[in-house]
Amino acid sequence: MDVADALAAIRARLTAQWTTTSIAWPNEPFTPPDVSAVNAAWVGFDFAGSLERIAAVGGAAKLYQGTGVFMLHVFVRAQDGLTLAYQHATALAAIFRGQIVGGVRYGAPSTYPSDTTPDGAWQRVTLGVPFSFYSND
Repeated sequence: MDVADALAAIRARLTAQWTTTSIAWPNEPFTPPDVSAVNAAWVGFDFAGSLERIAAVGGAAKLYQGTGVFMLHVFVRAQDGLTLAYQHATALAAIFRGQIVGGVRYGAPSTYPSDTTPDGAWQRVTLGVPFSFYSND
């Protein structure tokens, strides 16, 4: 498994398990929901990066461990407060926390308060989800 495989597994899990709002994926067309709708919300996905290290050496092959973090940005209407954003972040965390799915091991997510979008329409709360995977030579 490499980082591209891990990201594909992450996307598959999120797409299958999260149907509450639309998801904005990097470098793909996306139109946020109508900000005037009650409880309007959406999620943005960002990959923060990964590192690989040698996990074991022996014989002809090495075992590598890749670790990384992805961010799920929960956007809600700025005038609605943050309760809905934290509820969504909590539900998103539950999808990944402590799971091992498709060769990817997920750690304990962390939630970070954030700011409004430049246009002032959306307030953001960010969930950081650590993950790891293994690969061989």
